[in-house]
Amino acid sequence: MQVSVEKTSELSRKMTVSVPETVVQEKVAERLKTLARQVKIDGFRPGKVPQHVVNKMYGEKVRGEVAGDLIQSTYYDALRDQNLNPAGQPHIHDLDETEGFKYIAEFEVYPEISLAGIEGLAITQSLATVEESDVDAMIEKLQAQKKSWNEVERASQDKDRITIAFSGVSEGENFTDGTVQDFAVEIGAKQMIPGFEDNLTGLKKGESKTFSVTFPEEYNNAKLAGKPAEFTVEVIKVEEPGLPVVDEEFIKGYGTQDGLMATFRSDIKTNMERELAQALLGKLKNTVLEALYEKVQLKIPGILIEEEIQNLM
Repeated sequence: MQVSVEKTSELSRKMTVSVPETVVQEKVAERLKTLARQVKIDGFRPGKVPQHVVNKMYGEKVRGEVAGDLIQSTYYDALRDQNLNPAGQPHIHDLDETEGFKYIAEFEVYPEISLAGIEGLAITQSLATVEESDVDAMIEKLQAQKKSWNEVERASQDKDRITIAFSGVSEGENFTDGTVQDFAVEIGAKQMIPGFEDNLTGLKKGESKTFSVTFPEEYNNAKLAGKPAEFTVEVIKVEEPGLPVVDEEFIKGYGTQDGLMATFRSDIKTNMERELAQALLGKLKNTVLEALYEKVQLKIPGILIEEEIQNLM
């Protein structure tokens, strides 16, 4: 195999790979012999088809298969021989089989990165610790994960869950396909569009209310994005959250086998410290990369930019 590489731009390479005809013929002949033992042709017993008949019928097809295999194997061998690290897939063209086997592979390579001049680079490292107040806040979150809902007869307020039937109209058109029934909203959770949950406070079971809000410009339904809308809601029930007691059963439910509060808090703090260390390390890595990006001039292969654009589409 012969390989030559031409540098067509800073990151572009044009690699020509040639394989001797003797190698190609040897691989084609080997594959045709195997095929002769397997192929079934009318007028001949299985395995007894003359080789020249097989060659005539399948020679062109087999040579094409061999060509594909040779491209696969020789391309990566050539890259290793030339110490090249391609970015993305190559463009294979100008396949020539007149004298042996030759093809051209064009591709981009990753840039060489020079770190000269970064000795005095200053990096600010963030530091933080897990305090007891952080553990308290985490326990409150764990309680919230196991909260129950208890129906009440009072008016709804922040953090309540209100179950409603509602319909919506924008520019004279009902966009909720009639009335949506038994729809639960946790007030203050910001699950709905801005302004919707704010209008659900102060309502009792059986009461109705009509109010107007505007859909955000970035709303995922283009027909409604940025449009004013009028909602009519009817309250089916109001529920308040009930938090579980942090007792032995609760503690064991989160993996602290002895059920003791001191052990529970220690376990939580250990986990939080581990997560904090990982977060700080990630932030430090990003800080270093941003600082290097400002110092190091780097040309990005076009193929990588194209692939990233495709991933975002």
